[in-house]
Amino acid sequence: MSVASIGNDVSIAMWGAAFVATIALIFTLIMVERRCSTADLPYQRGLLIVGASLSCGWMFFDTLLVLLGVMLVQVISCFLALAPNAPLHYHRLVLGFYRHRLVQ
Repeated sequence: MSVASIGNDVSIAMWGAAFVATIALIFTLIMVERRCSTADLPYQRGLLIVGASLSCGWMFFDTLLVLLGVMLVQVISCFLALAPNAPLHYHRLVLGFYRHRLVQ
């Protein structure tokens, strides 16, 4: 929407579409969080473990790696939430990132 607003005025319909898309994204992430969480590994803690596992100690690379890695895990977890054993698959995903973490 920000690209569309550079040359033209933003219509009310575009604002409505942006609002609906935002609500749909939030609803999707809440559902993914509920499907992939367990008492041992909540969804947000898994994202924190993935981000910490991708940290290499260099600020510039950390910013890129952690941002891309956490976004990748969020996209993958959206598909894992559709699986019957979503918490188990999410736990394995986080464990895979933890086992292959960057060590200084």
